[in-house]
Amino acid sequence: MYSAQFKKLLPIITKLSSFFGVISFSFDIKNDKFKHDPSRRTRHQLAFCGVVLEIFFVVFRTVQFEQRAKFDNSLWEQVPICWAFVFASVCIVAPLSVLFFCQDKIINYNTQFQVKWMPKYDPEVAPLSRLMDSSVRICIVSLTLLPWACPIFYVRYPEMPVFGNTAVKEYLEYMQFSSETVRFIHMLALVADFPILVVGSYVVFYAILALGMIVIVYCAPLYPILRELRFDLSRRHEAIDEVRQPRNLMREYNCLKLLNLEVMETMGPLLLYIHGTYGQFCLFCNFVAIKKWDSLTYFTKLVMLISWSVNGQLVWGLSLETFGRMDMEAKKVPKSWKFVKSGGKIELKILSKFRKSMKPLTFGEEGVFTMKRMTVLKFFRGIIKGTFRALLTIGQ
Repeated sequence: MYSAQFKKLLPIITKLSSFFGVISFSFDIKNDKFKHDPSRRTRHQLAFCGVVLEIFFVVFRTVQFEQRAKFDNSLWEQVPICWAFVFASVCIVAPLSVLFFCQDKIINYNTQFQVKWMPKYDPEVAPLSRLMDSSVRICIVSLTLLPWACPIFYVRYPEMPVFGNTAVKEYLEYMQFSSETVRFIHMLALVADFPILVVGSYVVFYAILALGMIVIVYCAPLYPILRELRFDLSRRHEAIDEVRQPRNLMREYNCLKLLNLEVMETMGPLLLYIHGTYGQFCLFCNFVAIKKWDSLTYFTKLVMLISWSVNGQLVWGLSLETFGRMDMEAKKVPKSWKFVKSGGKIELKILSKFRKSMKPLTFGEEGVFTMKRMTVLKFFRGIIKGTFRALLTIGQ
């Protein structure tokens, strides 16, 4: 299911992500397994604690600055930018806090399915495998370059209230230190803020990279497996005919369902959290960029707000589209079993009862939020409608 090139890219992602404390596991290319790395566990915990502290600091400074802006209208232009940083921090805290599920079981199952049922399948030339390789390469390059937008913003606007040097300067002035001392310590704080912001930016974007890797590792092979279990397809199947015997169908589908239940037990609440926070974050960026278009600088409204919104919508929109197609494919599997002709009468009766009693695979938090084929359209519609409603109400 996975090409050799894809397996070479996985160690790159895990090394980059674990270096910044986003994850605490690595990929062993020799054994085709993810393995826990105790040496990275401490760094993972420090990164999470750092993000939590950053959220408290950014929220405190934003609220403090907003109260101050009520008495000085010239400060209001910076308030929306501060809240955008708050949203960005809140969006990423849950992915960092989630204990990532055991990817070993996913890769082992997919590999065993290929060896046992699809001996002629060649992942090196399969279109889906090549698409996986290209997607991972694009993710690595883009999510390595995008984090530099925040440090560049800091270089241009170092006096934003969400940056630590402003709090240091205000404290020193409040304690009535001499102007030379304030200037010297503030200069040190300006220099120290830059590497902190670089690391924080990479933590945020590499958390997205790690989640994208997990989605690709899980979803990309699952799609062809579901298609191999269908009987209503006119195309030639890649798997051998024995996989579509009633007893093998039920066993493989149960294995797939148990694996999905285990994955969604951890990832379901996280997907719900990301769906809510990403939607609100994109809506907020759109609103601020449109409402403050004339007063914001070119870099702030295009490079920061618009790029954050567009990238957030593209990344999550592609994820919703992927899960939506998976949900549609999963629902077609049991319906197609009506066309099963092979097997004895008893096996066909058991398969018929099994088909009527089984539930299709679900992606998300069952009973609260599950991703379906139309979820991606509802997501974009909600952002567009929410943006214009905010402009017509709050914008006044």
